[in-house]
Amino acid sequence: MFSMKNFLKTIRDSRGITQEQLAEALGTSQATICKIENGQQRLNDVLIKKIIEILKCSADELLFGITADEREKKLLDYFRNSDESGQDLLLKTGDTVSKLASKEKGSLNETG
Repeated sequence: MFSMKNFLKTIRDSRGITQEQLAEALGTSQATICKIENGQQRLNDVLIKKIIEILKCSADELLFGITADEREKKLLDYFRNSDESGQDLLLKTGDTVSKLASKEKGSLNETG
């Protein structure tokens, strides 16, 4: 279970979606959305996935308030501040993640 506090409100507001609209899309009440945004209620992973789909955001953005641009900047900072062996490791890690994502996407297409 995760607490989203202000991240949910920030994302929801930036998408122009009201608490009522989000609640309806999730099949819950506006009061529940209010409690989530105020940190008084937590969500399970199923609802987190639904919110990500509805608001078209990343899990990082929803859970930690980190946008794609911030994530990219952070990766660039890591790379620039690393020595050559650290940069090589980051590149190898990126290659591995890319290959795994491609395999997963391929297996999803085969079963879907």
